Amino acid sequence: MLDETDKQLVDWVKSIAGREVGVTLDFPTAAPAKTTVSVYLMEVLTAPALRQVRDPEPLKLTLRYLVTTWASSPEEGHRVLGQLILAAMTAPQKEVEADAAPHSVWQSLGQPVRPSFFLRVPVLQARFAKPVPKVRQPIVLRHSPMRPFAGQVLGPGEIGIMNALIEVPSLHLTTRTDSHGRFQFAAVPTDPPIQLVRVHAKGRGIDVSLENQPASAQPLVIQLNESQL
Repeated sequence: MLDETDKQLVDWVKSIAGREVGVTLDFPTAAPAKTTVSVYLMEVLTAPALRQVRDPEPLKLTLRYLVTTWASSPEEGHRVLGQLILAAMTAPQKEVEADAAPHSVWQSLGQPVRPSFFLRVPVLQARFAKPVPKVRQPIVLRHSPMRPFAGQVLGPGEIGIMNALIEVPSLHLTTRTDSHGRFQFAAVPTDPPIQLVRVHAKGRGIDVSLENQPASAQPLVIQLNESQL
């Protein structure tokens, strides 16, 4: 996307300054042999896109270029620069900044201060809303009984692990263990049953599968060995 904008900008410069004038996207460190326009990309600026249900706003970027010239004489360089800045001020989809490049910009580039201007070029990337499939069957609401879900996290030597984070990913529920490693969720659905519990302890995350465990009202005991801590 940016390379396409670069190519279009180079073609635009040549159409204004002439095909015999060189155009570079680099910032030259020395004066080239012939009249050359430097179009140096300084910044890529972003703008937040509006979120809509249909036809979302395109993604918006603004490319900020530093434009300057090199020539065999100052007069020739000024002539080409003047052509470009006047053309940019009247060109659609281009904006010339009123403020000149500060001295700090040239210092950071290791160059003496030169006549120049900043050119802003917008870039748009279209976005399309994903098609939503039609609901072809009536929605069925099924009531699931709720029950408490409790357990305990033990480490080596049957010592409870305190302040471990217990996560039920399918329900987006989390809680922490007490000083004895015990935890409890006040209510979770029984259908479908919980398939996975994730334990975050000692900087690690351990997944505990409950698929093959029979449903029980007894607290779940999660035993972690030394290699898991």
